[in-house]
Amino acid sequence: MPAVGEPIDLPRHLQRFPADAAILTTGALTTHVQSYAIVLGPHPITPRILAHEFGHLLGFRDAYVRGYEDLGKDGFQILEVSTDPTDIMADPVAGSVQVKHFEMLLNKRFDKTPRVSTDIRA
Repeated sequence: MPAVGEPIDLPRHLQRFPADAAILTTGALTTHVQSYAIVLGPHPITPRILAHEFGHLLGFRDAYVRGYEDLGKDGFQILEVSTDPTDIMADPVAGSVQVKHFEMLLNKRFDKTPRVSTDIRA
């Protein structure tokens, strides 16, 4: 167990859980998915952001592109381009879970044919 104020060794921490399960735990600097776990940071989290992260555990990828530029003493400039502002995986703040997400999950479950997807959301 780390001392108070010490960072958590996330890979080691995640080894404490079963490898065949989805995990929700704490200990990150920011909320994100790592391996098979949603690791929560110290900041408040909305249900939509949690749904977005859970989408990653289900196999959905981000449907946005984000770039950073280091501005030195002025901080960072962030540019984000969303492919569909109504999609939870493209806009975790305002997007929603959609029928297409359920359809994609059902198709993956019942169609065992290996294929390469060109859909950025798959």
